[in-house]
Amino acid sequence: MDTQTQASIQDVVRNLTQDGVMFSAYDVTRIIRAKGVPVYHSQVRSIVHSFYLDEDMDEDYIRSPLALNGRAALVYHHSMDDVNEYDQDALKPKDATPAVSSVTDDDEDDKVPLSADNRGRVHLGADLMRKLYVKRGDVVYAFSDIDGELSITDDGLDLDRGYIVDKDGAIRIGRSVILAAGLTAGNLNASYSNDVITITN
Repeated sequence: MDTQTQASIQDVVRNLTQDGVMFSAYDVTRIIRAKGVPVYHSQVRSIVHSFYLDEDMDEDYIRSPLALNGRAALVYHHSMDDVNEYDQDALKPKDATPAVSSVTDDDEDDKVPLSADNRGRVHLGADLMRKLYVKRGDVVYAFSDIDGELSITDDGLDLDRGYIVDKDGAIRIGRSVILAAGLTAGNLNASYSNDVITITN
């Protein structure tokens, strides 16, 4: 990551803390992407976490774990604020334009059929994973809020089931995880919306 992008991330964090806003690292990622910067969430998260740990963030700010949609996230907030009042949609840019040209609004309605290997693992290819702005070696997380749906995101903690993106930019999800989400092993489809890949039958 170039120094200009890193400085932009730090500026966003400073602006949020000056305004006394509650935010997660993923909020910062969405703000940066809305400016047209093609950045990986893992990079932004690392800078935001370092900014906090190096005590470069407003001294009155603390961070607290919070369950969001069945997964854990770290929320940065003023020490006097109740973290449970955090609204994950409050900072979502209304006119955010994805920075990767292959991700368009049309993708939100498209369903991509998924294939399984001879061990019953479901393959999510690089074209699909790029929608999450992830690269080889990044970790994505799988969780299920609703029976019959499995969600994949790059925003989470180790409380979720983590998968490392392989050298081909893909991941494979085991049959047992698919079944535990209330899905049948065959005829699976993936769709993308709001920075989450959702797998359904």
